[in-house]
Amino acid sequence: MIRSGWKYFNRVSFREGAVLLLLGVFFFGMGAQAGLALELPGLPFWRGPAREKTGGAPYQIVFEGNAFLSEEELRACIEWDELGQEGFQGIAVDDAAFQMELRYRQAGFTQVQVGYRIDPPAAGGIVRFIIIEGQQSLVQAVLLKGNSSFAADQLFSLEKGIGQAIRKGGEFSYVVSDFQALEKGIRNFYRAEGYLDVEVSPHAYSPATKELRITVSEGTRYSIGTITFAGEVGEDVLPQLQDATRPFIGSSFGPRRKLFISSEVREFFTSRGYPDVRIAVETRKEESSSTVALVVVVLRGPLVRFGEIVFYGNERTRDEFIHRRLHFAQGDIYQSDLVEESFSDLYATGLFTKVAMDFLPDQPEENRAFAVEVAEAPSREYYLEPGWGSYEFFRMQAGFKNQNLFGMGRIARVDGAVSTKGYSLETGYTDPWFLNRRLTADMPLHHRYREQPVYTIENTGAAFYLSLPLPKNVSLKGGYEFSQNDITDIDPEQNQHLQEASYNKASINLQVARDTRNDLFFATKGYRSFVTAEFAGRKLGGNLDFLRLNFGVRYFHALSERLVLAGRYNCGLLLPVLEQNGIPISERFFNGGESSIRSFREAKLGPMDADGEPLGGTGFNTVNLELRMKIWRNFAGSLFCDMGNVSPNREREEIPALLLDGRQELVDKTLQNFFRDMRFGVGFGLQYLLPIGPARLDFALNPRPDEERDERSYAVHFSIGMAF
Repeated sequence: MIRSGWKYFNRVSFREGAVLLLLGVFFFGMGAQAGLALELPGLPFWRGPAREKTGGAPYQIVFEGNAFLSEEELRACIEWDELGQEGFQGIAVDDAAFQMELRYRQAGFTQVQVGYRIDPPAAGGIVRFIIIEGQQSLVQAVLLKGNSSFAADQLFSLEKGIGQAIRKGGEFSYVVSDFQALEKGIRNFYRAEGYLDVEVSPHAYSPATKELRITVSEGTRYSIGTITFAGEVGEDVLPQLQDATRPFIGSSFGPRRKLFISSEVREFFTSRGYPDVRIAVETRKEESSSTVALVVVVLRGPLVRFGEIVFYGNERTRDEFIHRRLHFAQGDIYQSDLVEESFSDLYATGLFTKVAMDFLPDQPEENRAFAVEVAEAPSREYYLEPGWGSYEFFRMQAGFKNQNLFGMGRIARVDGAVSTKGYSLETGYTDPWFLNRRLTADMPLHHRYREQPVYTIENTGAAFYLSLPLPKNVSLKGGYEFSQNDITDIDPEQNQHLQEASYNKASINLQVARDTRNDLFFATKGYRSFVTAEFAGRKLGGNLDFLRLNFGVRYFHALSERLVLAGRYNCGLLLPVLEQNGIPISERFFNGGESSIRSFREAKLGPMDADGEPLGGTGFNTVNLELRMKIWRNFAGSLFCDMGNVSPNREREEIPALLLDGRQELVDKTLQNFFRDMRFGVGFGLQYLLPIGPARLDFALNPRPDEERDERSYAVHFSIGMAF
């Protein structure tokens, strides 16, 4: 479930916010009593509709000759702050007239003129803008000639506004500056592709036909023929340099290509201890040939080693912690790629808002002191997260986190939650660099109390997890968990085969996940998939023996800018092993609710006992398909179809006994019924998108309610966060 609420990140923000609020209320009240007018930059409608004050004298703004643009649109062109500071004189009024002309030209009025006259207060106090609009020029067709190597659509797209207008079709405003920018873009594009002699004629516009013509003379396309090296290259590295620059041979030659080659050669030497290397690329263009010969001249400079490494700006963070994130040490040969990796690793800690690395000035040529300067981010975080769920109703979470414990980047946290159905308290310690490797160790302790639909559980436990990030957005996580569980308020039929309502669980687990989503709250592309395996055993310190397997994937695909298709599939299998016969109710799978099959209330999908209470199961499937659309501003809507089940589910009278005391038969029935008795839900939802996740209202219909299980024909859910 996605977390929701408002976060307050440090204690200073509380004090500052309170003080600013009180000051704002005080000054607002004083201003209102004094009859002062509010003036906000860029929002002229906060002022009086006709009169302005400057230097204590009232002036009226008047527009004459405007037919195409309204008075409101023209007022939007005026920088009111400048007029208020400068008075209706000189540059401020002149700039307002210029902005009006610019607005007209953007609408295709190429001959527009805007003048002004200022009448002093004695003559009425009027600033009069006099507008001669002229005729609006529209473009109906753009003709591009001489472009044999590239399609017209490709070249038109170099100027976004023109490209969109042409694709849309119909007439659009003739804006001279836009077409001049298009000419420049076409010229630069051709030169980048090797057409060094290209010529693009100034565009010609015909008001009578509304046609605009641009002519291109492409000339010869030049490519790179050879790349040779001169200067302080060295025979030992020449073959490697030739290999590094070989991909450029045969490619089109342009000004940017020289920069790419220069950067490639510079990086080659800076990664080998020569930070002062100087590179020059000389061009030799052969007559009667379309190839260009390049000569790369290299001046290496001295071989440099890291001297003393000094740190600046780390008031809370220890030097030792920063030093461990560096990929180099004193005495090592300078390598630019190792400096870049160190820079990335320091930023990735999340402890710094700024990282800068460079040699100190005035250092000897060979051994140079190296400085690492950082600006530390706030390390303490407080949060308060109110929320709502269709089962829990109101809920509240609060917590504290120190992300730089002891100045070594360790994390200590305390989290608490309370709702109408229970409470929880958790504390934990995390080491993101366990054993000085990219290995995260997490050690949480927790105590939880929760009233489920058919039982109440009180749970106290501890765990130890290790997680490792892998390439391509893959993560690996595993660990050990131990918990003491006390179950109360169980229906007698549920508990008739249990010897006790309390048990200890000790398990080891492993999860592999991959996440490519572009957003955690409202994803429009990418997916997240995971596979989890958990083994609980008496030999690990508990009272249960079982194997739990879970698999899940959620996928998001943007059909348009406003329309997203989302899908999810989750399933699980819970098998008693070794000496275990049945599965306690608190370990079973349940289905139905605001985040699974929305046509059912919480945990109400699946087999029921004689009293109509859910039994849970040892297998389940959940399938969701949802079409999401942004409607207006922060409002979004969705249409969805849900499908799912709980297994075993066929023999109602036998299920309670199977779940509690039927090991092999329970396994057989679970597998036989795994894809049977699917229940459905269809419906629609409305969401309001908040920075911390959407507030969501869902209405779902059950097309085939089972009367024997007392299933309802519909369900309504209100909660914070998307269903998946």
